[in-house]
Amino acid sequence: GRLNGDAVLQMIADEAKRLTNTHQGAVYLLSGEDLVVSVVCGNVEPDLIGYRVPVNDSAAGLAIKNCQPILVKDAQNDPRAFTDIVKKVGAHSFLVVPLMASDGPIGTITVSNKMVGDLNQDDERVLTILASSAVVALENAQLYQEEQERRRIAEGLRDILDPRLKIEG
Repeated sequence: GRLNGDAVLQMIADEAKRLTNTHQGAVYLLSGEDLVVSVVCGNVEPDLIGYRVPVNDSAAGLAIKNCQPILVKDAQNDPRAFTDIVKKVGAHSFLVVPLMASDGPIGTITVSNKMVGDLNQDDERVLTILASSAVVALENAQLYQEEQERRRIAEGLRDILDPRLKIEG
């Protein structure tokens, strides 16, 4: 299953929140024309998971299109913010950093509502660094899963083809 990928995503969200000293962290993954909330941490309703934000109508989508972080200081009034999720999360300010894999964007890391002071360039820098190592971690989790899958299939085939060739230990 997607277990270790999800564990990696959760670590990324937790780390993003911790590093920026914010109330909320989330990872969105790209799915067609939408970004889907895949993991959340902090004071966020867990039923936010699976929520879809249109790429063409959100700051997160813009971050992906421009391959640039986007810092929104006034989420209630910024036209780039997707109003529905801003309300749901109670975001006053937020920072979105794109997750860029070698073959294109895979999603975003978002943090909102700093505990003290305002989100700033430092938070942007820190999250950008986190994002690049996050992509590597996710790609590794993916490769690991594919490798496990291949091994399972190979063992299954071996069993079918000749039960006496069962692998020792």
